Amino acid sequence: MDFRHIDAFRALMLTRTTTNAAALIGISQSAISRLLAELESLTNLTLFDRQRGRLEPTREAQLFFEEVQRRYAGLEYLREFALQLSSPKSATLRIGGLVTYSFGFFGLAMAEFRRRHGQAKVILTTGSSEEIRNQLLGRSVEVGIVAAGRDISQFQQRFEFVQPAICAIPTGHPLAGQRSIALSELVRHPFIAYREADMVRWGVMQKMAEHAKHIDIAATVSFAPNVCALVSQGVGVGLVQAIGAYDYLNTPGIVFRPLEEDIRFHTYLVTPPDAAPSVLGESMIQILQQAFDSVLQAVRDQHGA
Repeated sequence: MDFRHIDAFRALMLTRTTTNAAALIGISQSAISRLLAELESLTNLTLFDRQRGRLEPTREAQLFFEEVQRRYAGLEYLREFALQLSSPKSATLRIGGLVTYSFGFFGLAMAEFRRRHGQAKVILTTGSSEEIRNQLLGRSVEVGIVAAGRDISQFQQRFEFVQPAICAIPTGHPLAGQRSIALSELVRHPFIAYREADMVRWGVMQKMAEHAKHIDIAATVSFAPNVCALVSQGVGVGLVQAIGAYDYLNTPGIVFRPLEEDIRFHTYLVTPPDAAPSVLGESMIQILQQAFDSVLQAVRDQHGA
C-alpha cells in the first residue's frame, strides 16, 4: 500500500464516482479503478458496494476513511508548521478547546496574540475533551484544552488550570447578600446541575448528598455558560468556574460568591506527543497562561469569588 492507493480511496469517498475522483486528483478513471482494486486486495476488505453506477462505501470503508482523514489533517498541520518557520507573520495556528473556554477567555488571549503576531491567524475548534484528544493525536490542532478525568498521559502537559468552584446566584436572591456560601445553603434552592458524570468527576454529587437528600434540580446542562444564562434569568443557582463566570461579570441578574467547600475544576493545556510546538504555538501557550491569571483576578476583584 502506498500514498496513491490512499489518495484514490479518499477521492472516491469524497466524490462517490470514479469519474469525479479521477478529476479530483488528476489521474485517469481506469487508474482509480485499478488502485481501488489493489487497495481492497492488499487490505482484504470490501470497501465499496457497486450499485447502479455509484460506489456505496461499506462500514469498513467509513471507519477506514475516518482514520485517513485524521492522517490528512496531520499533513495539513505539517504544511502550516513549515509555513510558520518560513513566514511566521502570515502563518496559521490551530487550537482546540472546551466550549466554556471559547468566549471571553479566548477573546482575551486572542487580542494579545494579535498584538504580538500581527497577521498570523488562529483557527479555534471546540468540542468535548475526547474530540480534542483525537484532534491532538491526528495533529489537526497544535494546542488543546481538555478537562480532567480523561487520560492525557500520552500528551505533553504544559499547564494546569485549577479553579475553585464559584456560586452563581440571581441578583436579589436571599443568598446574594452573603460574602460566601456553604453548599448546605446552596442546595436548599432550585439548582442548575451539570451532567451526572461531570458532577461525579468534580466531586460535587458526593458533597451535595451530604447536605440534602432531595435536591431540586431545575435543569441539567453541559457547560458553565448554560448555568450562567439560566441563573441570570432567575431559574436557579449553580456552580461555575472563573472562566465561565468571566463572561457574565457585567451581566444584569447574576452575581458570584465564593463557595466555602473546596471543590475544584481541573483543566489541562496540552500539546501532541513527541512534537515540539511551533513558535506561534509556544507563544499561544504563554498567552493562555497569562489570560487565565487575568481572568481569575478579574473575578476576584469584582465579586470576591
